[in-house]
Amino acid sequence: MQGFTNASAKLGLALAITFAMGLSANQAQAGAGHFTHSTGSGTPQVWAGYGDSIMAGYCGIFCSLKNYAEYYADVAADQNGWAIDLEGWPHSGETTIQIYDEMANTHNAQLRAADLVIWSAGGNDFLAARSDYASSCDTGPLEQAIVEFKTDWDLIISLVSAEADPGAMIRTMDIYYPDPDQDRNNFCGSVSDFEVFYPILLDVGDYSCNTAAAAGFLCADSITAMNCDEIDANHTIDPNCYDPSGSNFRDPLNVIKYVDGVPTSWPNANNSGMIQSDRTHPGAMGHQYIAAAHDALGYGDGPGDPVCGDGLCNGGETAGTCSADCPDVCGDGWCTGSEGTADCPGDCGTFCGDGVCNGGETPGNCSADCGVSCVPDGQGAACTSSTNCCSGVGNCTGGKPSNRVCRDTPVSAVCGDGVVEGNEECEAGVPLADTCESLGFSSGTLDCDDPSCQYDTSACVAGSCGGNKDACVVNADCCSNNCKNGSCKGN
Repeated sequence: MQGFTNASAKLGLALAITFAMGLSANQAQAGAGHFTHSTGSGTPQVWAGYGDSIMAGYCGIFCSLKNYAEYYADVAADQNGWAIDLEGWPHSGETTIQIYDEMANTHNAQLRAADLVIWSAGGNDFLAARSDYASSCDTGPLEQAIVEFKTDWDLIISLVSAEADPGAMIRTMDIYYPDPDQDRNNFCGSVSDFEVFYPILLDVGDYSCNTAAAAGFLCADSITAMNCDEIDANHTIDPNCYDPSGSNFRDPLNVIKYVDGVPTSWPNANNSGMIQSDRTHPGAMGHQYIAAAHDALGYGDGPGDPVCGDGLCNGGETAGTCSADCPDVCGDGWCTGSEGTADCPGDCGTFCGDGVCNGGETPGNCSADCGVSCVPDGQGAACTSSTNCCSGVGNCTGGKPSNRVCRDTPVSAVCGDGVVEGNEECEAGVPLADTCESLGFSSGTLDCDDPSCQYDTSACVAGSCGGNKDACVVNADCCSNNCKNGSCKGN
């Protein structure tokens, strides 16, 4: 949840929400970890959402509201002529590090493909610390929670910076204060909980938006949207928050509040007010005000006609149509920049005479590339560690020297692939590198055990063998067939 919640009771609520997440097969949003919302018409836009119960639209077990991201998508689609497909993966009760994991691992592909990435995080990071402080008046857990939140938030900022499309719009938000009056009435000694918690809320909120701005992202002011800037130590009220009578203001603290001069009750049985009866989550009105705070950020970073040379690879630009904005990517179908037949034959093709023996070229059909300059890769040609393999990396692999061949890339030994490599002694159909005699037997026929790719010496005839501690070179020198460190082991 995004808002700062009340001590241990809210911790229990969060745990209950988390437990319920696995109980409803029909839940489309709250706690279920997934929702979709399509709105508008025009230019297609794909949005990806992540976060906690605020993003989930939580309003109780098996209950969800239309969340702020959906309201935001509606107004953005209308203003910009977009057809937006919003898909979100929020989880009630998730902390910042868990939200990071969703973005980095579970739904990373969606983050990378999105035209807009949006997330809410932070409130759940402080639940246990708040509870500890309320019972002990020790600020240590709160201070540690701040450090851990900032560390985890930085992970999200770094991840989105690295993984999101360079042309994507990025949106996040700070943390609002759902019930400051209750904290004004709770004390540790002579200090109210409000005096302790409010500076922390401002600190983490400022940190969230400042680090987002430093990365080039936009951060919505949810504390102004929900609290109207009135929650300072003196309870000073922003004049813009007053209703026409001049005596009431938009404030989650009051049972009756005014939204643009219109009274709306709180808590509201239909969850239509600013704050729900749990004194934590936004009601329908609250979600709309948070959405309005996002809309107020504008859309100057949104998609427009692509401009080659603006540093953004967007609007259908490719490495082929705008190499100044779009990097070379082997496999994109464009042979651009530094790509060539040597390092990217998939884009650039192959041709005899380019100095690289690759594709279908062999010494037989392209001696210019494969005959002298290098040993063909993957064709079974013998090599040593000093051989110039056509892969250009001297990649000579195999079990025994006489079995080594040039390979395009190093691979783990696979018994049955026709190449002796790794710890394999032989492969079916490949000439053996040894004989019974070279292995220390007096005579016989050496064979290859196909399933194991190890020598089958059952048809070899042993000569005289050594006993325990006698000198040996190979296992066959020992009657025990166990030569270790130059000495026979066992009888």
